[in-house]
Amino acid sequence: MHYLKIKRLISIAVFSIFLGCSHSSHTSALHPEKTTFDPQKHYSSDLSATLKKEIVLDRTQVEKALARADAPLRIRMVEVFSGTKLSRRYRVMGFDKTGIYPLLGLKVGDVILAADNFIIQDPALFPKFIGLLPNESAATIHVFRAGKELLLVYSIT
Repeated sequence: MHYLKIKRLISIAVFSIFLGCSHSSHTSALHPEKTTFDPQKHYSSDLSATLKKEIVLDRTQVEKALARADAPLRIRMVEVFSGTKLSRRYRVMGFDKTGIYPLLGLKVGDVILAADNFIIQDPALFPKFIGLLPNESAATIHVFRAGKELLLVYSIT
């Protein structure tokens, strides 16, 4: 019985060292550097780290783009699995090329993060937001594209 306890403790210790789960130093044989929080690094919740693209749209141009397509607000979005349901994100997989989305500068592969600073928790909400654009004077869409965050800022005149 004593032998089994010692064997179990040794296996836990070896497993902890291998994964770098040491409580005292937070280092491992695989990653000898210390793990620290870098306050100078920008994280995804920091909007100052994003690129900004300003787009001026003509209101009649927006209305025509919404009227011209067969299904003007149809967009195919799939959930990006991140391991947690707290931060759902949706990737654009396709849309009508003659509709509003190319005019807005969206591309297939963009991950929609927010629209007018509201996090998109349901893919059905994003087309509804786009449908309201002819009544707005300004709007923003926050996307993740090619490994970088991009803030699309629209002025609708």
